[in-house]
Amino acid sequence: MLCLPCQRSINHKSHVGKAICDISPTLRQMMQEMKIPIVLVMRTFPKISKDAVVTDDYQGAFDAVCHLARAGPKRIGLIGGPRKISNGKARWEGFRDALKANNLPCDSALVVEGDYRMDPAIAEQICCFLTGRTVSM
Repeated sequence: MLCLPCQRSINHKSHVGKAICDISPTLRQMMQEMKIPIVLVMRTFPKISKDAVVTDDYQGAFDAVCHLARAGPKRIGLIGGPRKISNGKARWEGFRDALKANNLPCDSALVVEGDYRMDPAIAEQICCFLTGRTVSM
């Protein structure tokens, strides 16, 4: 079974060999009792499984900030995921550490902790922020 990060749950009568999004505690217990193997994709969650296929989110964020710092910008921000989720936490840490490594300040006004969903109003705010336009209401 693959467990993918996404915004909605998928209900299956048979979970064996299926990709699902969210695992409720009841489903997790049932899968453990039935000894259904689980592989997580793009996140880790030790209570569910030690097996995961992930990218190096820390190094990716670190490298991205270092690249921007070499290119010239001195005000670098992050629109990241929830820090309580493994990949959101790793990206934040890579971002923060790269700023320190490049002697750049971490401006809290340029850091947004999101939830991996893009609300149209938030998208407009981001575009306005990046372009210097005023948010239309």
